[in-house]
Amino acid sequence: MIRLMIMIFAVFNLIFGFAYSLDKKIIDSEDYLNITFGNDLSFNPGLFGFSDSWFVRGLIFRKSPYNAFQVKYNGVLLNSVTDGSMRGDLLVIPYHKSNYVISEPDILSNSESLAGYLNINRKNADSTSVTALIEGGNVFGGASANISGKKNYLKWSSGVSYITSAGFDVSADKPDTIGFARTNTGFDKISGNARLNISDSKSSLDAEFIYSQSTQSLPFDLYPEANIFLKEPDFKLNLFNLMFETSVSQGLVLRGNLFYLRTKSILEKYDDSFLINKQLQSSFTKTFEENRFGLNSVLQFDIPNIPPGELSLNYSRESLKYQPDNGLIVNRYEIEKLNFGFKLSEEFDLWEYKLLASYRILNPLTAYQDQIIEGFSNIDYSFDFGIKLTDYLKINGDLTRSSMLPHLYLIYPEINESQLFPGIAETTINQTVEIGINLLILKRILIDLKYFNSNFSNIQVPFDISGSISREIPNSMNVHGLSFSRYADIYLAYMQLDAVYFLESQSIFDQFGREIIIPEISVKSQIYNSYDFGLSWLVESIFVSGRESSLPESRSPVDFWIFNAKLSQKVFQNNEVYLRLNNLTDVYYEYIQGMPMPGIYFIAGIKLIL
Repeated sequence: MIRLMIMIFAVFNLIFGFAYSLDKKIIDSEDYLNITFGNDLSFNPGLFGFSDSWFVRGLIFRKSPYNAFQVKYNGVLLNSVTDGSMRGDLLVIPYHKSNYVISEPDILSNSESLAGYLNINRKNADSTSVTALIEGGNVFGGASANISGKKNYLKWSSGVSYITSAGFDVSADKPDTIGFARTNTGFDKISGNARLNISDSKSSLDAEFIYSQSTQSLPFDLYPEANIFLKEPDFKLNLFNLMFETSVSQGLVLRGNLFYLRTKSILEKYDDSFLINKQLQSSFTKTFEENRFGLNSVLQFDIPNIPPGELSLNYSRESLKYQPDNGLIVNRYEIEKLNFGFKLSEEFDLWEYKLLASYRILNPLTAYQDQIIEGFSNIDYSFDFGIKLTDYLKINGDLTRSSMLPHLYLIYPEINESQLFPGIAETTINQTVEIGINLLILKRILIDLKYFNSNFSNIQVPFDISGSISREIPNSMNVHGLSFSRYADIYLAYMQLDAVYFLESQSIFDQFGREIIIPEISVKSQIYNSYDFGLSWLVESIFVSGRESSLPESRSPVDFWIFNAKLSQKVFQNNEVYLRLNNLTDVYYEYIQGMPMPGIYFIAGIKLIL
């Protein structure tokens, strides 16, 4: 079945000339009807698959003397057009994986600019939706319709503007509501959406208006944005966002944003865990209010004799309030966040290195009847250093990538101090030090289907080697006692994956005498071997005190040792032997005989509790 699907996909590539790598999975249980327009606005449909579901998402046509745009899918650039010719572009995306991005470096500002879009989505026999959009110069418009056995609705959007763009959505849906579609056309734009929902139980009106304007008269660029989103009677949100960017000096760029957010929600169903007297819960509705403001800033530097990098400073303060309908403030929660980051990175042809550091402070406060009764702080430090050696080779038109990535990291510490209510106190301090080195050597070959015209191809994936050395020292303290543990792990692994692919083609002739090539991809053999050696050592000393201890006081202090060593060759099938003596002392031995390839897996260990 898989081979047949690959054959069908390869034929599809023959028809449309759409190349895709083998490591990208786009064949699924759905069928796709793909329509694209060429220079003469003609189209070539193609259908493959066997289910009653197909999908069309394509950029139909675009003509502009300032034409420049890109289409990306999962971060992969599918096409880039920078000339002024009219052409069609095909984008094949499953309807449940529609994470694509279309970016336009040049805004459509010429009256001769013309763009179109068509989306046909058929999930099953009872659900089909069609969306069409056309945009040219200062005018755009479109329509979409959904035909289903469960719900039917029609949406339309249109707008006319000279230097701005505005769009509005109006839809009626019965009995279910539909998702809200937002139109945001970017800086120097005003955009809006309005939607009316009609159902059996209630009707609601949603509206969103966004205005953003760049300021060019100041020594630095400001991009204020006001966002008002209304949904009565449950929800209100007001957002103000001020974005800024300026060049401090040569090689120094400062950018960031200042924001304010306000939210209010009235809910009939709620979590009553915050109520003091739960007997009164039937008489309450919950009002949730949130106020948040903050500043995000990044200083990016690229100056001579210093590796490029950036400094970041982020601050935010949040205030959340839960309020029942009688006006009594049940709970109020405030939190402050301060984060400082440092990053150095430089990439060359064969290697790159990266240095990251961050510092974060959290300061939450909680109030009962407007009196603060809880406060704790959380401080995190993190350090990240990595170096990567990368080599790119070309073998017979196929891309081979070999990379080595040593990685050193440090995380320290995490501190929590809290007081729940008067008379109920709990203090927890967690400190974690983690230092590790990860080494990864990876060789991979990507097969591009556009080279399938060769009758035979032998592709091998030689090896994949990884290893790590790490040391973790966690310390934890609470009101019940003190625990301290040390853990060391040395691990080396070797993994080999050899796969030989045969790429063959078969020629047939249609009724008009034209030759049709049907490619076939098959896997001849596959061998998987893995060798790893591990040594782990754990020493943990536990001192327990207090009435709520999980262990009796007569057994404290407790020393706990674990020694573990293993040597293995991983294979397809395993047989295991395990020996356990008692609950206090474990001596275990495992032997695995693999079939069909012979292999040995050995692990020995001892655990003592004194």
